[in-house]
Amino acid sequence: MMKTKDSLATAIHLIFYYVIIVFVGTILLSGAYTVHALCKTLVAGQPLKSFNITFFTHGLFFAFPLMLVSIGALMIFYLIRHSSTSWLPLIVYGILYLCLSWGILLPISFKMQQKYDTFNINTSAVPLSSGYFRNFNGKVFYYSAVTKENVADGVCFDLASTAKNVYTFTGEKLGSEYDFSDSLIENSMQTSALTNIVMQHCALFCAKAYSAHKNGSLAWLNFSLLGFALLSLAGMRHISKWRLVNVMVITYASALILEINILYDKIGFLVPIANKINELFARFTFFTNPFLAVFNILIFLIFAITGLLIDIKRKRQPKATVFSDFDDDFEGDFSE
Repeated sequence: MMKTKDSLATAIHLIFYYVIIVFVGTILLSGAYTVHALCKTLVAGQPLKSFNITFFTHGLFFAFPLMLVSIGALMIFYLIRHSSTSWLPLIVYGILYLCLSWGILLPISFKMQQKYDTFNINTSAVPLSSGYFRNFNGKVFYYSAVTKENVADGVCFDLASTAKNVYTFTGEKLGSEYDFSDSLIENSMQTSALTNIVMQHCALFCAKAYSAHKNGSLAWLNFSLLGFALLSLAGMRHISKWRLVNVMVITYASALILEINILYDKIGFLVPIANKINELFARFTFFTNPFLAVFNILIFLIFAITGLLIDIKRKRQPKATVFSDFDDDFEGDFSE
């Protein structure tokens, strides 16, 4: 009776955990996205706007899908921390992640995104300010005057040239050579290479998910097989006696599955395999991407079956673990 109450409490807490993490994570990521987008429009010598509803809305469409996908691993972490031999928490996890996240909320999010059409935002239309030195490709520009149309007069110091040329210019139309409106702001906000890679891959995932949903039900169903692959990672939550090892396995496995789904066509050794599988399944028109469909289904079957066997063994031997024999030998060696 006590175990039933504990599993019921874990399942209820998991629901609250899901709602709170998705809500808070979406707001925080959207806020961070808004600040970053505002900095992109910032020009040296001009004040920073405190808020922009367009940027925040775009941030919501960026953050909400990411949270709905990543909440799966976060819920598995919760199940690792609050272990139970009952199937109830696992069933609730499956309903929340597969049915609610992938089946309902993600399609709703992409429908709203398509309706409001805020996926692309132009941040390069802000005119630069005069009176500052700006470095670009070995040249230093000083704009003495800039019009509202972003047309500038000034001086250029060509440091890249062996002659060190200095020349003046007038009526120069300033383009969008930078990701930011002002190179001075971009240079002062440089982030690490790892952060840039993570953000680029997150943006690429959102773009591919949005495109799959926009291309129709069949394309979205094929893309949603990724949800089954990520769902099955719950089977690895008891792969080891040590919780930290379990967390690391879930983290790295999630990252690997997502990376293959996003960048498989850029991973050298996977390209010929993908081409071969795509050729074999070319006649099956319901597969928009046969390689990813086969990959995600195989991952789902492997992890789901493995997890089922692990859970059955744990249910029969509540105090044992998958590596209990190894652990006993390991501890015995130290006790001697």
